[in-house]
Amino acid sequence: MAKDSERYYGKHGTPHKYDPTFKGPIYDRGCTDIVCCVLLVVAIVGYVAVGIVAWTHGDPRKVIYPTDSRGQFCGQQGTPNAYVSPEMGAW
Repeated sequence: MAKDSERYYGKHGTPHKYDPTFKGPIYDRGCTDIVCCVLLVVAIVGYVAVGIVAWTHGDPRKVIYPTDSRGQFCGQQGTPNAYVSPEMGAW
């Protein structure tokens, strides 16, 4: 058992003794991620704002329902191709 600990400490150095006066590296610390957090929150708020504007001023059906090559909705009531079955495809 002693040989294993000698091999371990020989590879990784010797452990330090407990020092009750050791304060750690806290004297030189500071918060560095505040700018990144603020930028992340601004980006998320911007995406939400763009989504709200797109939903209110756009046509959400273009995202939800398929369209043909002329921009007409497929299989929806009130459109020229309302009665096209999905099995027929685009032809």
